[in-house]
Amino acid sequence: HEARYYNWSAVGGGVLSSTTTADPTITITSGTTTQVALEVLYESTENLIPNGDFELGNTGFTSSYTYASNQSEYLSGARWGKYMITNTPTVFESAWTNCSNADGLYLIADGSINANSDFYTVTVNGLSLNTDYALSFDVTQLITNTSDNAILQFKVNGTAIGNPDTLAPQTCQWKHYYTIVNSGNS
Repeated sequence: HEARYYNWSAVGGGVLSSTTTADPTITITSGTTTQVALEVLYESTENLIPNGDFELGNTGFTSSYTYASNQSEYLSGARWGKYMITNTPTVFESAWTNCSNADGLYLIADGSINANSDFYTVTVNGLSLNTDYALSFDVTQLITNTSDNAILQFKVNGTAIGNPDTLAPQTCQWKHYYTIVNSGNS
């Protein structure tokens, strides 16, 4: 397998030209000691997330949001906390932007007004013990909104991983989220 992820760090008097490439250079200040560490992740081509591309529709995951299969269901009652799976967002809401998605279908979540609502939860089977796994997804806004931008965070077994991140208000600016988690010994 080819390495997918490099994470270099230097402690002391050294400066790395890059922390994410295979072959950075390090400049060390004369008379100092520098410790350099490298973490390398090799990624399998196997996707362990069932229906991770949503091509099978509303299956393989759960959500605390309410599923809307068509525009009528989306527009009835409060819209917050609903989600849909489509390749054409404007079918559900004319104010939304159709952002290109070369992969086909995607999940659209109209943010919940209840903090800590999980719009996507999946159980992953077949993990090996004490193994690092990469979790990633891409996300964008479908409407420019500077006051109610999505706040996103990875959770593993109900525990938050890293810090929450607020999505930028620009439409169709896909942001890639990526984190490494270890499966542990149980």
